[in-house]
Amino acid sequence: MRTRFAAVGGTAALAAAAVLVAAPAAEAKTASLKSSYSCQTDFGAQEVGVTTTMVLPAKVKKNKLVAAKPVKLLVVIPESLATLMRTVGITSLSGSASGVKASVGTTKVAVKGVKFPATNVPASGPMKIKAAGTASAFKIKKPGTYVVSIPKSFKFTAKDQNGNPLLNNAPCTVVKGAPTKLGKLKVVK
Repeated sequence: MRTRFAAVGGTAALAAAAVLVAAPAAEAKTASLKSSYSCQTDFGAQEVGVTTTMVLPAKVKKNKLVAAKPVKLLVVIPESLATLMRTVGITSLSGSASGVKASVGTTKVAVKGVKFPATNVPASGPMKIKAAGTASAFKIKKPGTYVVSIPKSFKFTAKDQNGNPLLNNAPCTVVKGAPTKLGKLKVVK
């Protein structure tokens, strides 16, 4: 049971660590995507929905370094899973993710330091988890319009309220058929 709930919390936090770039406010636009991930646990695959929202630049210049940028996400664990966590005595979760790579076209963008702080399991209702990480700087060599995609997979680790490990490097992947396109990035000469 602990593993199942940790998987849900970890997935939420990590999946969202999807992307990337900094741009002047006048050129920036907000992009949002709701998708689903499946994580392997001791209790089998567990699915969780994740909404990723972030600001993307309207355009960048080719071969120009796009600066590293903090990213944030919000994961909502369904009430049924939050209730199970309460039942088995989990009062809070914290966690981190590794191997998180978003993409801009075929260019991989590592999202580092993805973690969520100790988050209390609410007395009732669904559980909301906020996660953060930093998308690495990158360059695109050729002009064009590139699809910005959330990570297709990652691994996460989760701990309970006492710091006891619940999961270590549990693999998570986007559910087959779930959307992965967060937005588009225009690269100019």
